[in-house]
Amino acid sequence: MSDGLGFSLAQLRYFVVSAEVGNISEAAEQLCASQSTVSSAVMRLERQLGVQLLLRHHARGVSLTPSGRHLLREARDLLGRARNLKARGDALAGDAAGRLDVGFLASLAPFLLPGVHQLTRQRYADLRLTVHEEPADRLAALLGDGRCELAVTYDFLAGDARFHALAELPVHAVLADGDPLGGSGPLELAELAARPLVTLNTPDDIRHAEKL
Repeated sequence: MSDGLGFSLAQLRYFVVSAEVGNISEAAEQLCASQSTVSSAVMRLERQLGVQLLLRHHARGVSLTPSGRHLLREARDLLGRARNLKARGDALAGDAAGRLDVGFLASLAPFLLPGVHQLTRQRYADLRLTVHEEPADRLAALLGDGRCELAVTYDFLAGDARFHALAELPVHAVLADGDPLGGSGPLELAELAARPLVTLNTPDDIRHAEKL
């Protein structure tokens, strides 16, 4: 989709530097570009804006037209705003500050949240963590409408959301005291398949057990 502008920030920068130094060749040196590149970029900008910005003087460089003087101020302002936007983006990417909404699968939250809160306080003092403990379908809804930036859940409960594995967790079985399988070390799940199973009575936990 076209933005309808037709010109780029690079063209504006070439124009501004050329106008400030009054010479295309010197501007090209400052911009680490060829003279033809800078000259062509400024001429394209003039065509796209529909006005002449610079007067070319043979062997005497360039000077601003009345329209060029007016648009020079606008171009400088726009480039300044672009630099501020870039700096703001860099700051947001590099600094963890503000509010972060994170969803946790309700059955995982009690095991993970204490460590998450401690780590956040230690490493990201300016980050305010807002936690949502919900079942899987509710987490999906929170992600879908933007009320959570991310959610911690099992892979098979992630739905259509992009999933990134944070850890592979071992499965533990709690057996009765004296059970012959209790001291035999790691077990195959098939060895437990015929045993009665006790699990939390929530759809997500039942699905997790059935998935295993």
